[in-house]
Amino acid sequence: MIHSMRRSFMFESFYQKYSPQEREIVVQLFPWLSVSLNDHPDYCQMAIMSLGVMYCDTGEVDFREMWLKWPIARKKLGTSKEFDRLGTTRLYRVKARKMRDDLGSPKELHSWALIDVLESDVPCPPLEACWEGYWTFEPDKKDLLGVLQIGRMYCWLEGSVLWNGAKVPIFIKVDLEDRSRWNNVCNIAADLVADSTQMDQSMRKFAAKQLAELVNQRNNTAHLITEEDFVKCLTIEEIQVTNDGHFAVYYDNSGLFPKNIIKVSGFLQEIMTAELTDSRDLVVR
Repeated sequence: MIHSMRRSFMFESFYQKYSPQEREIVVQLFPWLSVSLNDHPDYCQMAIMSLGVMYCDTGEVDFREMWLKWPIARKKLGTSKEFDRLGTTRLYRVKARKMRDDLGSPKELHSWALIDVLESDVPCPPLEACWEGYWTFEPDKKDLLGVLQIGRMYCWLEGSVLWNGAKVPIFIKVDLEDRSRWNNVCNIAADLVADSTQMDQSMRKFAAKQLAELVNQRNNTAHLITEEDFVKCLTIEEIQVTNDGHFAVYYDNSGLFPKNIIKVSGFLQEIMTAELTDSRDLVVR
C-alpha cells in the first residue's frame, strides 16, 4: 500500500495535465515506441502514436494522429515489462484520459494518458480503412502508375512503372498536407510514363550529345566512343517527379563515369539538362 501511494505521488505531475475523466477508446497504434527523458528525477515518459481513436461509448471516430502516453519509473527503464505493455498488435481497447485543454500546448492537445490496456486485436473497420488510406494512394491514372505507397518521411509517393519495357521505381514529390493536389503531379508522371519509349530514346540521345565528348576527353585513348555507343551503355535506374512538374531520370552508365550516374531532367515538353551526379541523389541506393 505504501509502495502504491509513493508511486501515485511520483506520477502526480504527469497525470495533472490530463482530465480526471477516464474513457474507453479504441486506438490504432504505429509500431514505434519512444521514451522521453524529461526533467523529472523519478520518472520518464513513454509514448506511442495512434492513427485516430474510436470512442467506445458513442462510436464516434476521430481520424488524426494522436499520442498515447504513460509514465515509467526511471529505475524500471531497463526492464522489458513497460516496453511490452502494448505487445505487437495494432488495435487496442484502452482506458485513457485526454489532455486538458487549458494545460496542453497545441501539439499536446491530441494526447491521451494511458490508464489501462483492456483488450488487444479489437476489430474496428473505420480505423482499419483509415490505416489503408494513410499508407497508400490510388491515382486517377492507376493503369499507368499502379497503387502508390505514401513515403511520409520524405514526402514521396512511391511505386514502380513500366518504362520502355522495364520495371523502374518512380518517386513523386507531394505536399502531404494538400492531398487535393496529388493527382495533378501524378497526371504529369503518368503522361511521362505513357510516352516512355519515345522519351527514353530522346533522353539517351540527349545525354550522349552532351556527355560523350567528356568521356573521350577523360579516357584520352585512341578509341573514341560514339554517341551511338554511349546510348547503348545507359541503363535506367530511377524516375523522380516533383510537385511543380519537373522530372529527373537517372541512368547507370556502365562505368563510363565510374564515380557518377547520369541525370537527365526537364519538363514534359522540354529536356533541359544532362549532367553527372552522385548516386546519393537516388531514393533507392
